[in-house]
Amino acid sequence: MAEILLNSITRISSIRGGSDTTKKSDDEDRYSRQLYTLGARAHSLVRSASMIIDGPPSSGLLYECVKNLALSGVGRIVLLDRSSSSLSESKSSCDDSESEYEDELESDIIHYHNPTMDDLGNAYMLGAQKEWELINPNSYSNNKRNSNPIDLTPIQLLKEYIIRLNPGIQVDILALGNDNLSFSTIAKRTEILKEELLKHKNPVFLCIDRPQSVQIIWNTICHSMGGMKDQSKNTNKNENLLLPFVSLETAGVYGRLFCDFGNNFYVVDEDGETPKSTLIQKVVPIQQKQQQHHHQQQDDNDMLPSNLEKDFNHKTILKVKCVEGESHDVSKGDWIQFDACSGEFFEVLYIQNPTSFTIQYIPKSNELHMDTNVHGANQQHQQQANEISLCTLLKQLNGESTSSSSTTISFSRIKIPKKINFLSFKKHYNNTKKTDDQKTNDLDIFAASDLDKSFDTNRRSAIMSSFMALEKFVNIYGYLPSNSKRKKRIKKNKMSISTENCKEEEEEVDDINVFLDLAQATPKFGQSSSSSSSFNESWNQIVKTFGKCAKGKFTPVQALYAALGAQEALKAATGLYNPVKQFILYDCDEILSEGAATATATQKLSSSSTMQEVPLPKGISYILGKSMSKALSSQRIFVVGSGAIGCEILKNLAAMGAGLNNGSGCIHVTDMDTIEKSNLSRQLLFRDADVGEFKSVAAKSSIQRLNPNVNLVAHTTKVGDNHENHMTMPNDDIAGTKAVTSFDHTFWSHGIDMVLNALDNVEARLYIDSQCVTNKKGLIDAGTLGPKGNVQVVVPNQSESYGSSVDPPEPAIPVCTLKNFPYEISHTIQWGRDLFDGLYNRRPTQFNAFREAMSSMNTSEYADSLIKTFGEDASIDAANEISQDYSDIIEEENCLGNQSRTEILREASLKWAAQLAKKLFDENIRALLSQHPKDSFDDEGQPFWAGTRKVPKPLVFRAKMQRIDGTIEDSVNQHLIEFVRFGARLRMENFLSDSFGNDSTFLSDVTEESAETALLKVFSAAEDGNHSCIANQHENNSIRLRVVKTLTSLCARNSTKLNPIEFEKDDDSNGHVAFITAASNLRAICYGISPVDGMETRRVAGRIVPAMITTTGFVSALSCIEMIKLLQNRSLNLYRNAFINLALPFFAFTAPLPPEGRRGLGGEAYTIWDRIIIKESEKSSSAGGLTLRKFIKRIEKKTRGHSSISTEVCSISFGPYMLYANFLHEGDDSLLDTSIIALVKEALISDDDNLDLDDDMHALNIENLADVEKQELRLIDQKPFIDLSVSVEDLSTNEEVELPPVRFVKW
Repeated sequence: MAEILLNSITRISSIRGGSDTTKKSDDEDRYSRQLYTLGARAHSLVRSASMIIDGPPSSGLLYECVKNLALSGVGRIVLLDRSSSSLSESKSSCDDSESEYEDELESDIIHYHNPTMDDLGNAYMLGAQKEWELINPNSYSNNKRNSNPIDLTPIQLLKEYIIRLNPGIQVDILALGNDNLSFSTIAKRTEILKEELLKHKNPVFLCIDRPQSVQIIWNTICHSMGGMKDQSKNTNKNENLLLPFVSLETAGVYGRLFCDFGNNFYVVDEDGETPKSTLIQKVVPIQQKQQQHHHQQQDDNDMLPSNLEKDFNHKTILKVKCVEGESHDVSKGDWIQFDACSGEFFEVLYIQNPTSFTIQYIPKSNELHMDTNVHGANQQHQQQANEISLCTLLKQLNGESTSSSSTTISFSRIKIPKKINFLSFKKHYNNTKKTDDQKTNDLDIFAASDLDKSFDTNRRSAIMSSFMALEKFVNIYGYLPSNSKRKKRIKKNKMSISTENCKEEEEEVDDINVFLDLAQATPKFGQSSSSSSSFNESWNQIVKTFGKCAKGKFTPVQALYAALGAQEALKAATGLYNPVKQFILYDCDEILSEGAATATATQKLSSSSTMQEVPLPKGISYILGKSMSKALSSQRIFVVGSGAIGCEILKNLAAMGAGLNNGSGCIHVTDMDTIEKSNLSRQLLFRDADVGEFKSVAAKSSIQRLNPNVNLVAHTTKVGDNHENHMTMPNDDIAGTKAVTSFDHTFWSHGIDMVLNALDNVEARLYIDSQCVTNKKGLIDAGTLGPKGNVQVVVPNQSESYGSSVDPPEPAIPVCTLKNFPYEISHTIQWGRDLFDGLYNRRPTQFNAFREAMSSMNTSEYADSLIKTFGEDASIDAANEISQDYSDIIEEENCLGNQSRTEILREASLKWAAQLAKKLFDENIRALLSQHPKDSFDDEGQPFWAGTRKVPKPLVFRAKMQRIDGTIEDSVNQHLIEFVRFGARLRMENFLSDSFGNDSTFLSDVTEESAETALLKVFSAAEDGNHSCIANQHENNSIRLRVVKTLTSLCARNSTKLNPIEFEKDDDSNGHVAFITAASNLRAICYGISPVDGMETRRVAGRIVPAMITTTGFVSALSCIEMIKLLQNRSLNLYRNAFINLALPFFAFTAPLPPEGRRGLGGEAYTIWDRIIIKESEKSSSAGGLTLRKFIKRIEKKTRGHSSISTEVCSISFGPYMLYANFLHEGDDSLLDTSIIALVKEALISDDDNLDLDDDMHALNIENLADVEKQELRLIDQKPFIDLSVSVEDLSTNEEVELPPVRFVKW
């Protein structure tokens, strides 16, 4: 029998995309953004992980979860195929001890999931099929248009989809035979299954959309896999892990997830955050008499006690004080480590304030201390036999040790691995059946997902009982419950195993009442079985609501749980982030409460064209009602951005049937970016072949495979003030209006109904927000940062806007810190990035500008322009740079002898780069120390080199025989070689001209040996005093004369034009990141800052935002849920803003805030949604436009009619331009008789000094204006309105009040 079972576990196929030699390169290109989220250690574990997955192959939840895992780059996905098994599973149990609940284990799996009601699954399968047809056109049967490709089963279709989604992962299918194997048979032979599973490295098991009984069986089998060694983790603590198990399922708008990672699971890093390095002012011991009250504040001037050796021991409490301006990030119980004494740990005892706290030394004999070492916090402890002298240690911390290399010491938090114990699903289930006095508390097994719902034990119990009742209902009736009464066939005598003894009878069944009875008969999770409130009205209502919608699958809930499930599986594989312990429940049943479509949606439904209606998705139609589904299909939705979030939103919208081709529906998507390789790890709509294409165009093709009925219009234009006239729209009508030609007022007011933001910058978000407020459109904004994400809903007339509470910008690094006093690695990286831009972009651009200017002006005139533009000191530096660049060109062009121009250029570039290195890291540092010696004091008598000021050290390049491998000097040498090598190469690229042709292979000739030779020449050369002599010669000359003298000798008119270089972070072959890394690390070593690798340099220099597909999928799902509420026109308290952190995990949902009221006339309040409308009449328009005088009268009449208060207009402004002020223009008839539009135009061009304004604006020659001014005037002419700011004086109180925005509408 064992042999039969072994033969039944057959591998149908195994395909691995990519070779081992290409995997590293593919990882760096494809997963770069994920690497910055997970880190190299966790990412390598993800790449080696095997995900073993059981679930219906047509399940949208399964497709979505697998998609997330595939894009995350797991090494292997194993799909369990039960399609050849019997459709109806017989009664099963794992062992004899389970016979007490074997009735609950029966499940008709095929009926537990209804494919026709799974909109997301249908969309995925159709998209996979269409994609397969494109690649294999001959495999499709033309006479079976609605069937799968004739040579693929559903599980094979899923496999092919995964391979095309990410060719770099291995996909296996394990068929569970065709001999009617039951789960009990598999469970009794776990050793055979173990043999198969042991072939997979770092495995995790996922059970998706299966009944509870199946989840329990698989979870029990995973528990029997004890002893499987996980060789991928560098720790001996996780060697005996059980096979980690994750199960997830959804029913309607409800869902649940369960995790079991075994009894000894270690979380290596709970949050994934990089600990902050904080500079300290001093560390002092608290005296013996104060140690009982060490939380009390001490005098900040406490000095080290004279009897330190006598009184100080391992139990002494120390007080840490941060330097001024610095705050710590530690909490009570954290461990910290000081850079001055690496390898010694301290525990935080008490937080006194943001700048000080108390600590205590942790001896190396501490067991947790040793555990920390095992998990990689610090390995050198194990090699140290003796405890360090704490007296010596304290002196090191205060910079008083002679061995201390710096006067400034810093500390950082240490990540301590945390052990978590999990229980099996079976144990939790059995616990619910015990009596109250035998039960263990199960309240702590539910992770909070919603502050309003998660702590409601009544709701929790109802939902858990509903999932159990759902399986029982399917077992009895063979289908999922629905909200109807009808005669149905039911099975009798279910206790019999033989199907011959089962009879079917017809009876009328009220599904929901039967479902409620079944739920009431289930054991209760998180609630006492004897509680009088077990079946209260609220409990019953939740169960009924669950039963009514359980038949359908709601796409956003599926996407949300798939993101959560994939993230938990990655946690199990890596030990990174806190796992869910152990159940998590989330629902959005508020969308099922009484409500109807908005008036706009209803009107569109009744006035839709006579076009034949396209079919609506069945799942969402069943859950929300057909009328709401039709309203959604007729919506005109604007998705701004088609990157990671945009792709997920578009996929959800397509599955939900939004914006269909039914005469009115439409989805607009715009994105000006093109697809890069790094996008492929989190943007599901793109494939490797799409790299280089516009994102929005490629997204449209993919979406139309998922749902051909979606009317999607793709744009490649940026949205913003300066881009309102640059977009080409289709010629067909949009919702019955005239076709628009830009993102103009017509588009915003009549072309769309709501906006979903998928942007990555605040500026664009603020613009979109302003347009939504102006045109009263609903807005949903989403964003992510690694495992963190947020969603904000802007509800017209009800909530505040995005701009009402935007986060402040990140503080810029002070110039003095960058230039002379860095103390963090981010400072040196930014310095390196600025150096790159200055040397290879600004300087060539500056030289080219000089070269062109010399054709139209003399040297004196150009010197004047330099001084005017840059100032005196900067103009001298610019002149010297131009002179040096010109000299190198002349040297290269005048090459003599056998040397080629390439060789001359290479030698000159190497010499230039080596001289630059000596200047930056030796001469400049010596000059700074000469100006401020190590023991100097500032103007206030305090040590100059204190606080955040680190004493720098000049660097010297040494020959090979003078240095020892592995030392700091060896590191300096290697960084200097890299600096010169890549610096010279980039310099050569600047001078690359057409005369070199297309052959640039000479760039690779800048070798390490040539860089080392150049450095030795420069650093070994004797000091040359000519520079100081030259400086002295110029001391008495004026700045202007010095600039002129420097430039006069240059004949730049005939020189070669230089090539500026733009920084490109994602191409390692160009040497950009390598140069900045070398420059940054050399400067860091100068200032005693720990260097970093190129990966971290790329992140900071390239301002890369860490990202991962799971967070993206989660926030996109929340966006689509809130979109439904906007469509339903819900009250404000039912909407939810969200902040989530999948690492912790943490979920915070809050209702949007109402708009802030602003005081208006008579004490009345108005909000950002209020407007005063002034419409121009046809008569005024014919007479040249509404004049300022008439406009003022209309305003005063409006305010008087509204509040019965007499007012006088004080001022009128258009943006930053003042058009009218009563104290200046009250009697100015010329101004008062000018039209409003003419005044606005005059204000826009008033800054042009070269323009002579005419009183008659119609006589203005627009060709004399700059391009920006021309664009602004065109916008004024094209917009049907302008918004003005008006303030008035209340004549009864003499108080000046600002009115709501006044919109002047043209005729």
